[in-house]
Amino acid sequence: AVGADVVVEDASVSRQHAKVGVAGGEAFIADLGSHNGVRVNGEKVQGTRSLDGGDVVTLGNVTLVFHRGERPPPARRALEAEGVRARLSEELDRVRSYERAVSVLALEVEAAWVSPAELVQALHGALRLMDGVGQVGGTLV
Repeated sequence: AVGADVVVEDASVSRQHAKVGVAGGEAFIADLGSHNGVRVNGEKVQGTRSLDGGDVVTLGNVTLVFHRGERPPPARRALEAEGVRARLSEELDRVRSYERAVSVLALEVEAAWVSPAELVQALHGALRLMDGVGQVGGTLV
């Protein structure tokens, strides 16, 4: 696209798909009304969203990893039931649209040897930033 600093040559990426910039020392990304959307760590971007080092940015079928100076990863919590349903719906839409695979693991957590919060943090530590952990009742998804 005219005036673009970076051109991604893929049919799933619009000519003016997204804007990445820095304001006040913080990096951000904004969807410019693209047809296939922008996702960061699997979450759809609406408006502008900040970027952290290691964030996985998806533009259509193209996946990029945003890098910046060292910064500790943000604390991550488990999605609640509504967030789990919304996330699964988005993932299933992507599976149908782009013919990609999806994996879901459900763990029944009862009187565990570790607290659910500790287990969530351990799972997040082993997963990519775009992957998520949800909790519905006593089950981690």
